[in-house]
Amino acid sequence: MQVKVEGVKQTRKAIRLFAPDLSKALDKELRRVLKPLTAKARGFVPSSAPLSGWAKGEWFPYSASSIKSGIGFSTKPGPTSKYGFTSNARIFNNSVAGAIYERAGSVPPGTGRPHAAPSGLVTRTSGSEDYPNADFQINYYAIKSQTGNKKFSQSRNPNAGKQLIDAMNSTGVMKNASGQTGRGRRSRKSKGRLIFRAWAEDQGKVNGAAIKAIDTATREFNKRAETTTFTRGAK
Repeated sequence: MQVKVEGVKQTRKAIRLFAPDLSKALDKELRRVLKPLTAKARGFVPSSAPLSGWAKGEWFPYSASSIKSGIGFSTKPGPTSKYGFTSNARIFNNSVAGAIYERAGSVPPGTGRPHAAPSGLVTRTSGSEDYPNADFQINYYAIKSQTGNKKFSQSRNPNAGKQLIDAMNSTGVMKNASGQTGRGRRSRKSKGRLIFRAWAEDQGKVNGAAIKAIDTATREFNKRAETTTFTRGAK
């Protein structure tokens, strides 16, 4: 049967269905290309938390082993974005703590989420349920409740973000991976300390090798399509 496909994603699907041997060879080559870069990104993970309190965090505690295991790669085409782009292979970071370490501080200073303003002076006196025998008075400013409001920082410490970012910068270098393939403009959305740093230091070699592998498989498939009657292989 004659096979006519348009687009890399459709071509990859056709290769998988009608030329399983080419699909396996392509998958093997992509794994060979992506594995070292993934290992390099894992190597940038600090062995201990940049701030000691982060290791004991209630929501997203820092764990070097969890962050490393959350960094991986896929050789399968990804979903099509709203802009019409599709990734043919990708490196990912599935750890929340890892994502924080990767990206925190990528925006310019002073452009992050503002801290909630104090709501006013509050007085606490003796006889509270926590300290029934106490004889003291405490005056403090209560922070306005902004729980769940993503426009505001959820921390009561107005310097918490800066302290965390400074600590992370002291343990890892943030680099911009944009433009490393010779195309596109530099963007803060491509800045990071793990995957993006590894990609930036690779200088586009992995991207070029992956494109070459896909192009080689596509050319061979098209060559076969001109002279071969395909029998649909296993999915």
